[in-house]
Amino acid sequence: MTEKVCNIVNGRNVCIMVHGKSIYELENRIEELKDYDICWVSMSAFDMMETFILNKINKRLSIVQDCGELEFTVLYDEKLRIPRWENFLKRRDKNLILTATQIVGNLNNMGRQDIDYNFREKIEYIPKSMWSLVPNGLTLLLTYLGLSGTKKIILFGCDGYNGELNKDLDSYYHKELIKEERMLGFHNENTSGLHSDSYSFNSYFPDFFNRYSYKSQQTKAEIVNCSPNSMFTIFRKINYDQLKEELK
Repeated sequence: MTEKVCNIVNGRNVCIMVHGKSIYELENRIEELKDYDICWVSMSAFDMMETFILNKINKRLSIVQDCGELEFTVLYDEKLRIPRWENFLKRRDKNLILTATQIVGNLNNMGRQDIDYNFREKIEYIPKSMWSLVPNGLTLLLTYLGLSGTKKIILFGCDGYNGELNKDLDSYYHKELIKEERMLGFHNENTSGLHSDSYSFNSYFPDFFNRYSYKSQQTKAEIVNCSPNSMFTIFRKINYDQLKEELK
């Protein structure tokens, strides 16, 4: 993977905060991790992870991924994406946004070429050859980070969803914020690919990850899921009482 990603990870354990409801337990127990040097990562509506969880221990996200394609792009970008990106990129932190060229292209078309111009060193474009092949953004994120030089990735909130189609809001962390995202981006609170993505992920991710690790000839990180009730079976599962042992 890229030098930018590897430099930020810098051999640390990586903890990825996804939006499944089980991550409420991390919110309640985050104080237990305050003394660990972790590369904190999230995706999509990533700012809520700092607001409700990481701020409690004076930590911030180092890497975020935002590749969401929307139906009503301009409205969403004005209200949510641009403020979110600017807050993250303007920090003096060593941090990085993983995104797709069409996302920044949309911002440029809105007259916000300054974002790409001013923060080019903090923006990493995922190649279209990768983006067009995957069923979801988590596959991309795990592939980038799994080949970044870290030995271990721990997932939080990676639950999946196997309930009724288009009825998944209750499965999310802070569902009221996810609803706002969908209403701005799609004008429909039930628009979601989570149901289909959850079923395809178990079978799709290992092949994709193995293919890119073979191409890059880099050592793969172990991926652990701190969500004992997750529907995903491809990662070793742990509970929150086992976290400190995993981070040694």
